[in-house]
Amino acid sequence: MDNNIERLTSALADRYTIERELGAGGMATVYLAHDIKHNRNVAVKVLRPELAAVIGGERFLKEIELTANLQHPNILPLYDSGAADSFLYYVMPYVEGETLRDRLDRERQLSVEETVGLAKAIAGALSFAHERGVVHRDIKPENILLQSGQPVVADFGIALAVSHAGGTRLTETGLSLGTPHYMSPEQATGDRTLDARSDVYSLGAMVYEMLVGDPPHIGSSVQAVVAKILTDDPTPITRARKLVPPNVEAAVLMALAKSPADRFTTAVKFVEALTNPSFTMSGTTATAQPQAGSPDRHGRVLVILALVSVLLLVVAAVGWLRSPPAVERGVSRQRIVLDADSVPMEGGTLYFATALAPDGSAIVFRTDTTEGNSLWIKERDRAMPVPLPGTEGGRAPFFSPDGQWIAFSADGRLNKIARGGGAAITLSDSGGLGVPGAWMEDGTIVFIGGDLTMLLRIPEEGGAAERLLTADEIGQLLLGVHPVFGGRGVLVSGCTTFPCTQGNVWVVDFDDGSHRPLFENSSGAWHIPTGHVVYANRTGGIFAVPFDVDDLQLTGAAIPVLSDVQSFGGLPLFHVSRNGTVLHAAGRPSMQSGLKNKPVWITRDGDEALVDSSWSLEAVTTVGNAGLSISPDGTRFAFSVVDPGGDGSHVVVKQLPTGPASRLTFDGSQNIRPTWSVDGSEILWVSNRSGRQTIWRKRADGSQEARQLLASDRPVWEALWTPDGEWLVFRTDDLAPGRGDILARRTSGDTTDVELVATPAEETSPTVSPDGRWLAYASDESGAKQIYVRPFPDVTAGRWQISINGGWEPTWAHNGRELFFRDREGMNVAVVSTTDGFRIDGVRQLFPLSSEYLTNDDHRYYGVTPDDQRFLLLRSEAGSLAADIEAIVLIENWFEELRRGAEGR
Repeated sequence: MDNNIERLTSALADRYTIERELGAGGMATVYLAHDIKHNRNVAVKVLRPELAAVIGGERFLKEIELTANLQHPNILPLYDSGAADSFLYYVMPYVEGETLRDRLDRERQLSVEETVGLAKAIAGALSFAHERGVVHRDIKPENILLQSGQPVVADFGIALAVSHAGGTRLTETGLSLGTPHYMSPEQATGDRTLDARSDVYSLGAMVYEMLVGDPPHIGSSVQAVVAKILTDDPTPITRARKLVPPNVEAAVLMALAKSPADRFTTAVKFVEALTNPSFTMSGTTATAQPQAGSPDRHGRVLVILALVSVLLLVVAAVGWLRSPPAVERGVSRQRIVLDADSVPMEGGTLYFATALAPDGSAIVFRTDTTEGNSLWIKERDRAMPVPLPGTEGGRAPFFSPDGQWIAFSADGRLNKIARGGGAAITLSDSGGLGVPGAWMEDGTIVFIGGDLTMLLRIPEEGGAAERLLTADEIGQLLLGVHPVFGGRGVLVSGCTTFPCTQGNVWVVDFDDGSHRPLFENSSGAWHIPTGHVVYANRTGGIFAVPFDVDDLQLTGAAIPVLSDVQSFGGLPLFHVSRNGTVLHAAGRPSMQSGLKNKPVWITRDGDEALVDSSWSLEAVTTVGNAGLSISPDGTRFAFSVVDPGGDGSHVVVKQLPTGPASRLTFDGSQNIRPTWSVDGSEILWVSNRSGRQTIWRKRADGSQEARQLLASDRPVWEALWTPDGEWLVFRTDDLAPGRGDILARRTSGDTTDVELVATPAEETSPTVSPDGRWLAYASDESGAKQIYVRPFPDVTAGRWQISINGGWEPTWAHNGRELFFRDREGMNVAVVSTTDGFRIDGVRQLFPLSSEYLTNDDHRYYGVTPDDQRFLLLRSEAGSLAADIEAIVLIENWFEELRRGAEGR
């Protein structure tokens, strides 16, 4: 909004004089202004541009009329509202003084007397509004202004007006209403029908913080806070302040009940409980306290019983993990149909988008319906599957050890959602291309991130990712990960290419960080509670081998246990749960990839057309983030494709629109991410042919041998020449702390590497403007990938953030006045001015894009024509393997069959 203050000043000049910015929040930027007509200071709040664009002025102004009539001593009134230029704004009194947040930041805890007094006044304001059908939805210390010692509630009803005006489109933007620490559980899960009890919860959270010094639930990320709101109980207040009266603690804990039905129905009743010394609530620690000096015999009995229970659970768990089931049950097999539309499931879906609950009680799978693709769940005790709201575009599901949570990938992010429903919580922005991960028993999640080149580990609440293994270390892409029970490590399936013609299974030891091959020429392995590892070969066979969980070593010979398991691209279509339930595809093994990627043109208005209707790319290196690039004259484009015979991946150049496609590389190594020289005569690309990921070059017509362009001590994953040809800009990525750094090297003279952007964050996708003066790139320094611009080559002279709701794959327009980038919703354009410094004149979406269009947050997966009017993208279409799959089979109690087979050897 700083860049638009002149426009705002001009738009409101006839009514208000804008003096300065006071601050910015989740929905609006606040300015101190002078009301010309009434000669008074006011606060002008301007909605964020992307929020205003979604809502629309007419709808917002109509909805905000409901809040204009709230006249109460503890409610900050609404003076004015309107639309001017592209801004939506509303005007409130300017209150000199501090907010409750300022007070808490300074003093941390307030006295019980003052806390209850503030709560009574705030509850009065809430009750007044609730009686008129208005729910605040964003009660927090920042919205409580302290005026002459009395609290005044600000922004009353604004969140409701925004929610009503934006409708479902608000959710689609990724914006949320409310502040995580004070959200009620129903608001955190996206329930649009909220009543007074949601505000009661938020008031309870504020009272808790005034007494304790922290909100009831804290975490390292928004996702972690929301997860705790949904699953954890607040710590009793008296643990932090023993002198807080029992009735006050009981009242607050009741206000914070997870179910609205268990809370006070009104804010007034909450205050009555706060001021009633005899109030108590069953289940709170305030209801009973032992006399000083007397033994708490009842508490000791409970502790002893708890310890006995834990001991019994540990004994049972050890026996369950280390021994075969003791009771023999019948093994059953049945053919099943999972898809919601009763269409047989395809192989790719069964491998990449299906999961079994640990106890075999449910199957989660991805399906396509007329409403789009999402995850569905089929519970054992239900006749039909049902969708999981909030999993749109989801794939690669896997369960938590207790079966109550489901993790999944969507739009390159790793998310989780409660099995019973609720809001999806983002855990990591490095969810990659969608291979199921491993939810460990110690509360961590191990998953394959990026472009199938990194094995990462994060806490189950989300947070910074720890890198455990890279594709470079094993010389294979990572296509599967499964837990070793006991938490000592994981089994990782690797392939040199996809389709998976060559690959091994590796065991990763968490204790010493080592990794070693466990099975050669195999394509999947699972540790099971019988004390075996089962693995798949490439002819449809499943074998079991005894396994020592302490040493992570095989201890016996392999025995065959299944022989008719179908494969997809060389990957076994097989799932096994902890209780011995198996889901697999039966039929003849197939090496088909099942992938077709159609190059398409999309105009700035979103109109789409095939580039060449007679041609598609079979098995493009989607797993290796191949990238693509249009030549400077727009007559050709370069891309990378996997050799279906397993002979590496190759750079290919296709003539546009309907000409031939010619290979440029033939060495059998991994060759990806081609870019063009300024004059279009050469192509440079990333290759591991020298044993390390670095940059090679070759004439685009193939008339010379490939030459290494760059030698570096660190693996290099992206590179491009600047428009004047004087610099080579490249991006490294390895296990060093400063991974994902952007560097540059002059092409002549002093060729010392110059660090452009090298921070503890991950920086990717460098691109230099046509005039050579500006560097754009993506960085996750704020926790999520965003687009930034710096001067080039003097990057320290400035820094501007372009995107707000995430961004990757930046590309400069040929005219130099626009910067394109992608986010979760689609293709965007930022209009910039570089005549006098750098200025952002606006950001907007050009057209939406679904998950069918290949993307990756590490490197560009689209090209732009020289006139900046069309975009070249790859649209993925899944091929069918239905002819090869004879049946999808569900086996129950399979461990009994395995045990009998092992005993008969």
